[in-house]
Amino acid sequence: MEKEKNQAPEEPRWPDYKETLLARHPGTGEVQVVSDLRERGNRYEVHTVEPLTKNAPSFFEVAKSGAVAAFIRSFKSQSDKAVDFQFLKVPFNAVQDVVNDLLRLTQNPNDEKGLKALYDHRVDTMQLERVKYDHAEIPRAALRELGIDFDALTPQTKEAMRMGLPVEELVPVTAEVMPGIKVSGMFSPRFYRDHNNELKVALDAPLAVPEYEHEEYKMMFSTQEKAALERGGTLERLMKHKDPLTGEEEWCFVGKNAATNRLVFQPKREVATPAFTYNARISDAGRAELDNGGSAFVEGCHYRNSDNHFSGKIHYDIHRGEYVTTPLRYERPYIPESIRKQITEEQQQALCRYESIAGDNIKSRNGKSFKGCTLQINRETNVLTYERREQQKIQAQGEEQRQTTAVQQSRGRSR
Repeated sequence: MEKEKNQAPEEPRWPDYKETLLARHPGTGEVQVVSDLRERGNRYEVHTVEPLTKNAPSFFEVAKSGAVAAFIRSFKSQSDKAVDFQFLKVPFNAVQDVVNDLLRLTQNPNDEKGLKALYDHRVDTMQLERVKYDHAEIPRAALRELGIDFDALTPQTKEAMRMGLPVEELVPVTAEVMPGIKVSGMFSPRFYRDHNNELKVALDAPLAVPEYEHEEYKMMFSTQEKAALERGGTLERLMKHKDPLTGEEEWCFVGKNAATNRLVFQPKREVATPAFTYNARISDAGRAELDNGGSAFVEGCHYRNSDNHFSGKIHYDIHRGEYVTTPLRYERPYIPESIRKQITEEQQQALCRYESIAGDNIKSRNGKSFKGCTLQINRETNVLTYERREQQKIQAQGEEQRQTTAVQQSRGRSR
């Protein structure tokens, strides 16, 4: 008993899904925890506290991702902000560890552990805006009654459920269909809001044949469209669909859940048509195509702070819940400026012919040496890639061995 009295009290443990925001000063590297986000008229204020365990009850909780994203956008756009903070989203229970990793960057700006923490937790406002169901409102009790532990699901499944995307995984479920009678099976879970705006759980059972082959849909899809759905694509046209919960009929994007063989519908009204993609403006005609569920050709696309220009095709992907742009043609073979400064004219010409060059005297923008590697531009992605020569040698030896074995087998058959 005396030993127990002398033990230090355990630190409070918060639910693993409870998240807060860190505010990092990009100049000094100082890290604080956000305690409040305040809007006063047209002014946006960020209030913080020290990242100490005793201050945890004062930590701001991320409960409405969309509202947080909107605030951060507004805060960063105001010209008189005191500090242009870097915001990071972390679980309450991980605050101390993440802060310690971030502080390593004050001693070494290239510290791998610190950069990983910054990369892994940095707030992406576009990603936050896409969250449909926040952690705080997940009906965990209702899920447990079905035998589902939400927090134990795979990261991909949890992400899809929170984003309102097709859940392409079947999980074991035990549901009570009648008092005292339970049925077990494999289902794809998803969330929806009922007429009272309460979050509920729906279970989709897998179908033996694709839903587009059912009588009510059989004549609605062409052979090419069925093939596109099987490849995981989204139809490049909108389709009228009646919501089984509300009875309302509206124009929707259409895809297919590979796990359940069921069609997936997303109302177009939920998806804003973009005006730009990869820093290139989409023409009025192109936007009209996107408004109708189609695709658009865009020229002059380029990555931020890069002169790697390309033309592309933009279309909506129902499985990702966003518009995606597929590069179709690059303007020219692209060599990053940091690499161009280190190589000869002959080496530049070799790379532009998609040939490989030795990287022994070349370093990456972050100072990483390419000694023992070869560099080459990937024709498909226009990205400069590297490969260690030892690996190339192993691959070459393996290919030589396969060819020798094939020849020996062929001679054996000839005899």
